[in-house]
Amino acid sequence: MRREREETGVEEAGTSPQQKRMTCVLWACVEQRVCKRGYALLQCSVRPSVEGGCRSYAGAGGVVKCDKVSFGFFLDYADYTTAHEWAGEVTCRWACTSRMTVQPAIHLIRNSNGNYAAGLLRMYYVW
Repeated sequence: MRREREETGVEEAGTSPQQKRMTCVLWACVEQRVCKRGYALLQCSVRPSVEGGCRSYAGAGGVVKCDKVSFGFFLDYADYTTAHEWAGEVTCRWACTSRMTVQPAIHLIRNSNGNYAAGLLRMYYVW
């Protein structure tokens, strides 16, 4: 029997580690301009093997671009082996300079464990 060390540094008797297997996921994304400043986005994925994790995912959203600022929203649904989840994101993206962009966002999430909100601040720099 082999011994495994926990994060705390304490050794515990354990069994052999699980073998990792490669799985396949089919994923598609479509982005289309729908008017002068507006774009639509669709995404979906399906995982044929269902031993655990996310089995399928679908989402739709839109972006409106105005000069240096873009406003966007996205709604999605994920089907996990143990639960279902609905989520939405509202965001704006501001080009501070020709190389740097800042994008704050708010995520609203609903699943079997409850309702949650998360704030993000994405920053991009191109060199």
